[in-house]
Amino acid sequence: MAKEMSMRQGLCITTLFASCIWLTACVTSPSIGEENIVRLAIKEASVVMKVSGDADGDGDDDVLLIIDRERSDGSRPRGLLIFLRGPDGSLTEALDSPHAILCRACGGMMGDPLESLSAAKGELKLRFEGGSRELWSSEYSFDYMPGNKQWRLVSIVHHGLDRLEGRSVERRQDLSRADTVFLERFDPADYPADAIP
Repeated sequence: MAKEMSMRQGLCITTLFASCIWLTACVTSPSIGEENIVRLAIKEASVVMKVSGDADGDGDDDVLLIIDRERSDGSRPRGLLIFLRGPDGSLTEALDSPHAILCRACGGMMGDPLESLSAAKGELKLRFEGGSRELWSSEYSFDYMPGNKQWRLVSIVHHGLDRLEGRSVERRQDLSRADTVFLERFDPADYPADAIP
C-alpha cells in the first residue's frame, strides 16, 4: 500500500513537472507570446495597424499597434501601443499613448488621415495626411532615449499644397533637447498643419 502511494505521488510529481515545463515553453515562446500580447492589448479595441520595427534601437523587431478603443458613448479614440522585445523574444508593453493618433474623420474630405507608422534604429515616425482643396501632411519624428526609456519628439515637418493655385509650402521644426514632448502624452492636434498662408 505504501509502495503504491509513493508510486502515485511520484507519478503526480512527474506530471506536474512536465506540465510546468510545457507552460513555461508556451509563455516564453515568441510566437505564442506575441499573439497573447496582441490579444490582451486589443481587449475592447480593434487593431487599425500593426508594424514591426526596432523602436528602441537595440537591433531587434519590436511590435507597434495602432488601435481603436470602443467607448460606451460611441466614440472611438485611437491610440498607439509599443511592445519591446526582450533578449528571449518575449514582448513587454513599454508605451500606451492614448492620443497619439488622429481620429478617422480628422482628414477632412480625404478621409482617414493615418498614412503611416514606422520604426527603425530607435527612431519612430508618424505621418498623417488630409484636406480638400488645400492638401496637408504632417510627419512627427521621435527618438528613443534609453536613459528614461521614452520617445521624445525631435522634429515636425508640415507640407501644404493648394491644388487650385498649385502653390506648395513646407515648414520644418526641429525641437531642442530642452523641449521634452514625450510620445506617451503626445497629441498631434496640438501641432496641426495650418492652412497654407
